[in-house]
Amino acid sequence: MSKQLFNLPRNHVNRQHSACRCDNRKSIRVSTYGKKKLGAPYGRLEFDEALMAELPDGHELENLLLASAANDNLALTLQLWGDVYSGDIFVLLVNDEEVGARIRVEDDDQPSLQLILPAPHREGNYIISYTHYLDGTTPKPGPTQLFTVLLTPPGGDSPPPLYVTADIRLGLTKDKLEPRGGKNYLATEVHNYSHEMQGDTFAGQINGEKVTVLVETDTGKTLLLFAEDDIVRFEELSRTRSPQNTMLEFNYTITSLTGLSSNDPVPLALEVLIAAAIPDLKEPSLSAKVDPIGEKDARNNLEIIIPAHTGDNKILPGDTIIVSMGEFNFPPTPIPDDQENKEFSLTLMFRNIYLEWERASAGANTVIATAFSYTIMRDTLKVGTSGEMSVGFNLFMVGGRPDLDSQLPRTPHPQLWRPTLMGNNAHGIPNYITETEMNAKLPATLWIPGFDVNDQPIFAANDHVKISYDGEVVVDEQVDPADLDSDKMFSFTLDGETIYSHGLGPMLLDASVTRVVAGGANNTSYMDYTVVAVENVEDLPAKPGTGTYTPATGDPNFSLEADVYTTAWLLEHELTLTIAAYDGMAEGDIINVYGEQYQNFDHNDGEGDAEHLVDGDFHADHVVKNTEVGSSAVIDLPVARILKPNTRSHLHVTVTVTRDGKESRPNSDTPLIKISSRS
Repeated sequence: MSKQLFNLPRNHVNRQHSACRCDNRKSIRVSTYGKKKLGAPYGRLEFDEALMAELPDGHELENLLLASAANDNLALTLQLWGDVYSGDIFVLLVNDEEVGARIRVEDDDQPSLQLILPAPHREGNYIISYTHYLDGTTPKPGPTQLFTVLLTPPGGDSPPPLYVTADIRLGLTKDKLEPRGGKNYLATEVHNYSHEMQGDTFAGQINGEKVTVLVETDTGKTLLLFAEDDIVRFEELSRTRSPQNTMLEFNYTITSLTGLSSNDPVPLALEVLIAAAIPDLKEPSLSAKVDPIGEKDARNNLEIIIPAHTGDNKILPGDTIIVSMGEFNFPPTPIPDDQENKEFSLTLMFRNIYLEWERASAGANTVIATAFSYTIMRDTLKVGTSGEMSVGFNLFMVGGRPDLDSQLPRTPHPQLWRPTLMGNNAHGIPNYITETEMNAKLPATLWIPGFDVNDQPIFAANDHVKISYDGEVVVDEQVDPADLDSDKMFSFTLDGETIYSHGLGPMLLDASVTRVVAGGANNTSYMDYTVVAVENVEDLPAKPGTGTYTPATGDPNFSLEADVYTTAWLLEHELTLTIAAYDGMAEGDIINVYGEQYQNFDHNDGEGDAEHLVDGDFHADHVVKNTEVGSSAVIDLPVARILKPNTRSHLHVTVTVTRDGKESRPNSDTPLIKISSRS
């Protein structure tokens, strides 16, 4: 199809007759139009419509060649009307240059002729015209026309990829689709598409197969809209091939009016979960039946209960669950085997609960309402999120932040001082009662500092203090408001009858403080225990024990400063092991000290084999510092652990060195450390 440059009838001409020319003619052909005499045939060249692109109304171009005809000779037809006679010559011009053969009019009544535009046709815009030579000599120009050849694929060598306008980092779900005319679509954008040609048409592709897409350009962008029905169809097909495969590739092709198709862009790969999404997950609940929840319930294996799921789209084996508490997300957890779609529970770590409460409350004595929900994940894709349930927490702790590394309800508070016992004696050693004092049933005084390690007051009016001696509660009192003073020790009396009834040996002092917090919950902070020695003083050694380790020979040089270490001595001194410089000692070496504890002072003391006291075994390690290389390293041994068996015993000590994950052979000579916990 062609378009005229001028708004004139196709048979209208402008050229007048030439008198001299008419005299030489054997015959004169006269045509009339509106009772006017016509001149030369200044008509337009007609292109073969079968080889030209069909242009929509309002298109800027005309005479656009189909790409398939780029190597064809084009016959351009010129209708002859007006005064054209045999012997006239017509010549085709391209950009004012003569091309092709000159065509001679053979007959005065010839209706038309064809001018040949030779191949090949290279990409570009051309001006096509012709010259009419009267009698073969006098040139008269014909009208100009445009001719366009486009051979570059639409979008160029690398068409721009598709981008998704929604946030689909966690996968494409139904809520990411956009409504259009009562249906839902995935909106994708062809970034930086240059609109090289009006009339380009787009075809969508999902996994390489053609689908129909809607095209929007009225936003100043080129949007391709993929229908939800097509997406679901390919998603379900993908799942039948591989249950774990939810990846779909979205792409497009452009076809120009010339019939050229674009090269393949880089496909847009999306994790798709629309058909298998789980939209109806029920809200969870918590195992604690109190609101607000205090520190005790938060520590005591608090569980979130995931209800049974009865919706059409099921939770599948291999799915994982992420529990959310406020702004905190617990790590992904595999759903227990055979529990998919059934009720099950998960234990919530106290550390995470406390940190979220602390973030929301800034550690103040207040109840914070916290929302709990859960999300089901399939591979890395979020397939559904439950409704929320809300419960209050108040985890305020006397002394500040508690120990967060333990799930046990009974955890010593790192900010609180341990209690101290002062006996009614002359030696003045804290946490020590002689056998004489015990037999005399003399009372002792228990002290608890009233301030924490940051010199901040610990206690408040009506705080409840509880102290146990060897498991027996000996103090159970409220703090007197008159005694509140940050630089004062709180004192309590331990009666002599209680001391006498428990006898000799190491005794443990346990202490705690309880405060009623906002919301009515009782939160209890525990202090670390104190070991009290009740024994004779005559076994106290003069100096602490030391030892050396010389890997040059592979055996330790371990010298003991005392034959027997008593509880009282160990409570007043640090028991250390000194490792002398060894060959090749280097920064970062890990020195390992292993202790195995056995009944009695040695294996031959008593009848039969010495009993292995597992509760008294220990492992201590030390990382060698740069300043210790070539000198020595001092390792503290865990006294409380060593005293735990509460009996006469001895320790076998073994030393090794670990470097680059490899541990040396142990020393062959295992020295003995003798412990006298009871007389």
